[in-house]
Amino acid sequence: MDLKDMAGAIAHVNSAWSIAAFAIAAILGVLNRTLASTDAQKRRGKRAPAILSNSFVWPIVGAICFLGALPILANTYLESLKIRGGEFYRVRVIVLNPLGNPAAGATLRTTVSNETTATSQDTAVVTIPKALVPANGDVTVFADLESSFLHGRTDIHLGADFNPSITINLKAARDATIAGQVQDDSGKAVAGAAVSVVGGESGETSATGSFLLKSNAAAGQVVRLHAEKRGYAAVDQDHPAGREPVTIVLRAERPRRTR
Repeated sequence: MDLKDMAGAIAHVNSAWSIAAFAIAAILGVLNRTLASTDAQKRRGKRAPAILSNSFVWPIVGAICFLGALPILANTYLESLKIRGGEFYRVRVIVLNPLGNPAAGATLRTTVSNETTATSQDTAVVTIPKALVPANGDVTVFADLESSFLHGRTDIHLGADFNPSITINLKAARDATIAGQVQDDSGKAVAGAAVSVVGGESGETSATGSFLLKSNAAAGQVVRLHAEKRGYAAVDQDHPAGREPVTIVLRAERPRRTR
């Protein structure tokens, strides 16, 4: 374990420990001054307990104060490393929606780390350990606003500047496809059925009843499908684009009775 690792472990000690340590040291100091001073001993007519003597109390007070200050000192040391940029890149990321307005709540991720960061208002800071940056220094930062089906990315070269800034413009990706199969009510494939995505592509099912259409929507965005074939009742069905395949069931129309 090197100095940085040790400092990190100490810095994670709860601040309540530091407060308690300083409080104990203060109490011991007050007791020493109150009971072990020469004037206090004269008033009481007897010597203070040996445990409260100067030679015993003050070394303990010093040790407790040192232990209490360790988490504070360790945290200060780690922050100084970040400021110097010796260990981490701190990339300031500005995220804008298609109208150029701040996009709050976007999730940020990079090609070098599985950690994610969410934007507050339009800005967030992505911390990237220097050790994870590839030799060529090239990293891609992604931004996703799933609630609005918006996505974006920006490439950045990490070099001498440990505090760079980038802007990511979100766009509505409308390249998701939707796949599935048309079956009859007995589970058999229906070939030659006309299938269309409302606002997207149209086509016919293959011999196995399957189809693959462009949805003109983002992955996860719900689209409406329409399927029909002569002899079957037409069906409208909603399904998320770009996700699991959809199964559409066409039910045979009953022949009308003639009088």
